[in-house]
Amino acid sequence: MNALRVTTIGGVLLALLLLTLALSGCHLRPLLYDVSVSPDTISPNADGTDDATNIAYQLSRNAVVSIYFENAEGERFYFRQERPRSAGDYSVQWGGGVNQRWWAEGEYGRQLVESWVLPDGAYTWVVEATAEDGESARAEGEITLAGGDTTVPELRKFAVTLPVFTPNQDGLADRTGVSYYLNKDVENVSVYLYHPDEPDVRYPLEEQERATMPGEAGYHYYDYDGGVDRGADPPPDGTYFVVGEARDLVGHHVVASSTLTIVDGGKPRAEVVNGTIHWGGAVRSLEGTEMYIPLGATLCFTTYIENYGRVPIRTSGPPSGAHYRSDQNYNTLAVESGEESWHQQAGVWRFGINFDISDTDFPYRWAVGNPDELRCEMIEGHEQCFLDAGQRGTVTGCVEMVGPFPRDAIFAWGGLIHEYVGISAENNSVDTLLVHIDKP
Repeated sequence: MNALRVTTIGGVLLALLLLTLALSGCHLRPLLYDVSVSPDTISPNADGTDDATNIAYQLSRNAVVSIYFENAEGERFYFRQERPRSAGDYSVQWGGGVNQRWWAEGEYGRQLVESWVLPDGAYTWVVEATAEDGESARAEGEITLAGGDTTVPELRKFAVTLPVFTPNQDGLADRTGVSYYLNKDVENVSVYLYHPDEPDVRYPLEEQERATMPGEAGYHYYDYDGGVDRGADPPPDGTYFVVGEARDLVGHHVVASSTLTIVDGGKPRAEVVNGTIHWGGAVRSLEGTEMYIPLGATLCFTTYIENYGRVPIRTSGPPSGAHYRSDQNYNTLAVESGEESWHQQAGVWRFGINFDISDTDFPYRWAVGNPDELRCEMIEGHEQCFLDAGQRGTVTGCVEMVGPFPRDAIFAWGGLIHEYVGISAENNSVDTLLVHIDKP
């Protein structure tokens, strides 16, 4: 009877012991174990030979892990700092780079170094783990860096060429750009802008094609129009950060930045109202789309231009109401009037009349509104006039048909011209008219 009781008690104790070991079995192993760093000498220079070492370790429980390196002076450089890890096996490649930010300032400007390669030399590597209950473990060893590429990329003189610009195709401050000089070849460079209220929304800039290829050492330039030339609206008006990031193959990552302000940005949009021209003049008879006038008479018109976009459109003379002879054009009229602004200007909108016998396209042109319908201001010493968004302008004009003409029936039509940009399909060949010219 006593022997049976002893055996029973022993069995219970053994069961309790086995249960305890099962519940805490992971504690049979150290928190951090099987740590290795191999090889122990690397040359981080992206030549494909011993560029990196493999860091491997195992955790028996969840822990926070740090991996860092110390030089002979005791300075600590983190590769991983207090990263949460669950129990398991881990392996990571290290190519000599560390992610400790610092500002590089010099004669070419200021940039943030996000990651960089440690100088050649002997270092102590350390892998540390701290469990949830506060237990900590540490392993360490020696590693040597030799022949590494420690030249940090520099986006020298990183600058925005026009810090305030108006991407609206009016010919005034429509384009800006970013320029810099790259001191070494890198894997890639990205340039973009973002608004501080929406840091995750990036607007990339495209590098202008040059002899220096993207990522090569040398001068680089990024042209920027806000996307307007491709028919898109630019980012909303405001002040943006412009950022350039360069990364090379060995792990350097640098960031340079500036600011850019967008004002009056938008794709300009205007039209001839209802696609209609009210033709008139010395008319003998008018039958639908045909008009009969004698040689030497005057062909006149009235039409209306509406700015239905969100930005002003710039215009220039001759003013609405100007009178042409058929042997003149806007260039000769400008010379005769001493007006430099009546020649073609990039970004200017004007309404024009064209004939199928004209030597130049739309030789007769007018501003897109009467003076009292336009807003004019002095910009860099020159008066510039605009038809504001949502406004309508009245255009009137006359062409005296003095001839000679190659035939007695010619076609006339109107068009809304955006000079050096184009004429949209809906604003071209407007209200075509067949004009019969009677000789005396």
